[in-house]
Amino acid sequence: VYQDDNDLYLVVNNSARIAVVNPATMRLRRDFQNLGSPRYVVRKDNRLFVSQLFDPHIWVVDAQSGAVLDKWETPGWTERMAIADSILWVEDRVNGALLGFDLSGDSLRHDVALGGGVSDLHLAAGHLYVFRHASVGSDLIEINAATGFAMRTYDFGARDASYLHYVADEDAFYFWSDAKIFKFRRSDWTFQPNAIANTGSANVGGLYRDPLLGDWYYTDVLDFATRGWLYRLDPM
Repeated sequence: VYQDDNDLYLVVNNSARIAVVNPATMRLRRDFQNLGSPRYVVRKDNRLFVSQLFDPHIWVVDAQSGAVLDKWETPGWTERMAIADSILWVEDRVNGALLGFDLSGDSLRHDVALGGGVSDLHLAAGHLYVFRHASVGSDLIEINAATGFAMRTYDFGARDASYLHYVADEDAFYFWSDAKIFKFRRSDWTFQPNAIANTGSANVGGLYRDPLLGDWYYTDVLDFATRGWLYRLDPM
């Protein structure tokens, strides 16, 4: 799901489709088909940038018509993206790297090797944040959004972390690990080892905090074939 000033974009995995809906009513406004196997989408001006499963390209799509304008070559499968000024940052899932495309010239400017699996790319407080995964364990890395240089790293040891979520009013990250939700303070780069919630046996597929009410939500995708569940947690 991606929202700009006017529309909500629903990337329908395994359906080659992005549905564009009214965010207030959820009524369909535009329906883009034949888009490969889209994973994530972000918008800059009148262009959508679409990452792809198992396709070594970023697809560039007209945000109004859905027409494919271009395809930018990548080493392979790409996932989450973030735009910082005129740079489109993309997760390279093949080489464990971040790719930075210059949107003013539509060319690759940065190829930042991070030495492991890469996931959960976020733009927060003017910097990029990403999880780097080893065969065992994870690191949280803070990256300069203009240059791609790593600024700070936190090693979670053997803890496998995922679903990074930033809460601006706390200047803190939350993530899921070992069937629990944990907090990490960005300001002083400190991990809070006491979990805020336990998700039990749920096969968690996403994590989100409502910025107005403070309620927490997470999904249980079960086996990806059965209808899943959305859970809401009382913040207290």
